[in-house]
Amino acid sequence: MQSGWEESLDILSAIPTSTTSYQQAKLLVPKYETKLSEARERKNVEGISENAYTQAVTLAAEAQIFEGKNAWFKASESWRRALSYAEQVPAATAYSQKAQPLLASYKTSLQQAEVKLQEERNLQKARTDLDRTCKGSPKICDYTVSKDLIAVQMTPGYVEKLQQTFIQANNNNAVKTRQAVEKHVQTLQKALEAIAENATIPMQVYDGEGQRIGSHEPK
Repeated sequence: MQSGWEESLDILSAIPTSTTSYQQAKLLVPKYETKLSEARERKNVEGISENAYTQAVTLAAEAQIFEGKNAWFKASESWRRALSYAEQVPAATAYSQKAQPLLASYKTSLQQAEVKLQEERNLQKARTDLDRTCKGSPKICDYTVSKDLIAVQMTPGYVEKLQQTFIQANNNNAVKTRQAVEKHVQTLQKALEAIAENATIPMQVYDGEGQRIGSHEPK
């Protein structure tokens, strides 16, 4: 289209001024120049359309690769950029009809990736909090974390030390020591419950021999 208008203008400009056709050609030049400008603009818009569509599809493929690696932060970023490019495809262009169905698909994929990312962050925070809560001398507890359950087991060494301290406090009638042990156990329980709440993951707690001694369902 653009080359056709360029050729027409070249033909008009080649008409000699001494001919009878010159005045008629002179009147056509502005119209043809307008058509040429429109054709150039259309070509530019189509170029933008193709580039935006290509970028969207490429980034979507990249996002799927990241999903396969459970790299949810990168997957979310790629889906977000893919959606942005798909939204930039101009209407009424060669690629607008191809891009339209991608919008809903990419939005859904982005939402799903963000849910997975939040789960991943919750798990990581739970692990960090449990590392801090379980540390001690002797170590207080071991744990496993999944998106469905946090399992916490008191270490035999910790349980033994706790029991010995409590028994000695009773034998010596050391009220403050016994109260300190009871407060420590309560603080530990609250800390574990808070971890389960923050992660929105159910928790089960076991003693040193693997017997369940408590559980917590996030509200």
